[in-house]
Amino acid sequence: ISTGDDCVSIGQGTTNINVHNVTCAPGHGISVGSLGKYQDEKDVVGVTVTNCTLRNTTNGLRIKTWADSRPTQASKISFQDIILDAVKNPIIIDQSYGSKDKSKPPSQVKISEVNYKNIRGTTISVVPVSLQCSAKVPCEGVKLEEIDMSFVGSEKKKAAFGNSCLNAKITTVGKQIPPACAV
Repeated sequence: ISTGDDCVSIGQGTTNINVHNVTCAPGHGISVGSLGKYQDEKDVVGVTVTNCTLRNTTNGLRIKTWADSRPTQASKISFQDIILDAVKNPIIIDQSYGSKDKSKPPSQVKISEVNYKNIRGTTISVVPVSLQCSAKVPCEGVKLEEIDMSFVGSEKKKAAFGNSCLNAKITTVGKQIPPACAV
């Protein structure tokens, strides 16, 4: 799939969906959301993404919710056996999607039970894992297992290579390159 937007977009109300064997190049990656923008949105439960390859995409595996959103939830989401090649934002949870205004109330979309397993490849970003969760409903049950990302950007920026987490309760298993956020 080549596009100027999300290669795969999993929207509100989605339950028990499997996405597998997708190659995305270029595009905005595979996204759950955006969630929480409209009244009466339904929960997203049971998303499995496996054996996918993303090349030269803006994002890799993304969950995005609006700031000042309506209460809903996204849970039981699994990303496994994913290859990322020169991806800008490989693993990202963004709970203030669409807003640069930090004074807006935080997202009320509850994100839980999210697993990233055997995610490997290269990134042009110094922050390969960015979990920016809501202060009102922090992410819970985020598991990072066997994450192996190499930086292929500018040598000057390589020293800053690391992950960023805010309001995220995570566990880690196995290899974590770069090291996972402190918990």
